[in-house]
Amino acid sequence: MMAKGGEILGCQGQSAIIIGGATALELIRREDLAPLIAYSERVPARALACKIVAPTQQQAARLLDAFECSAPLHCVVEDTGDRRRGAVRCLILRPVRQGDVIMLDRGLYLLSPELLYLQLSRGMDVAQLWMLASELTARYGLDTRAEVSRQHIHRASAAHSKRFEEADCSLSVSEQADGDSNSLFERAPLTTPEALRTVVESAGHGPRSLSHRVASLVLGGARSPKEAQLAALLALPGASADAVSAVWSSIMSLSCLGRLR
Repeated sequence: MMAKGGEILGCQGQSAIIIGGATALELIRREDLAPLIAYSERVPARALACKIVAPTQQQAARLLDAFECSAPLHCVVEDTGDRRRGAVRCLILRPVRQGDVIMLDRGLYLLSPELLYLQLSRGMDVAQLWMLASELTARYGLDTRAEVSRQHIHRASAAHSKRFEEADCSLSVSEQADGDSNSLFERAPLTTPEALRTVVESAGHGPRSLSHRVASLVLGGARSPKEAQLAALLALPGASADAVSAVWSSIMSLSCLGRLR
């Protein structure tokens, strides 16, 4: 599906590029990449130590093209001096050494779902964070790419294909995802609520932090966003009807999980 990461980066293991942020979320949502991510080796981030670097603009362009994902490329670095601009967005995540990363290929890694949760939790409200935790621990994937909607449209029965093709031409990507439940696919959970909580605690976020509270309350194993919404009704203390409604509308419009750029 893609060229070898080592060939793209032109490295022999001397350095490590770690994909994080919105790019990592986009990749773990991809149905076609689900087997690669599920069966790739996990590596303790601390083992990479001083190898973590920001990609060059050329490397970023090659990675974006190989994975067919949208720019900019979001990566994780440990020092401000490693930040770059242009096609690259580098985010500082000092507790990165406390968890695992997924080795996609030689010199190329992806933040684990636990570290991604920790990273993206900054700036999220309870509704957004609940749906992110639910998605990472759920038995469904949410492939938000427009291409996926088009593929499912072409697979539709002949009796309904014309109606779906017309919708594809007239609706935006968000509207298509809102009306096309085929963007969901079944998969094994990427992580567990317990694993999320462990990483949050290792990063020094106590029980009063939002990331810890959500990780402690989220119920893993949901089979759809709607089921995750119903779980929120039961588990979130004092959750108002308006807040729960916001959870549902956010996930269906992709505003809290698909538009992190």
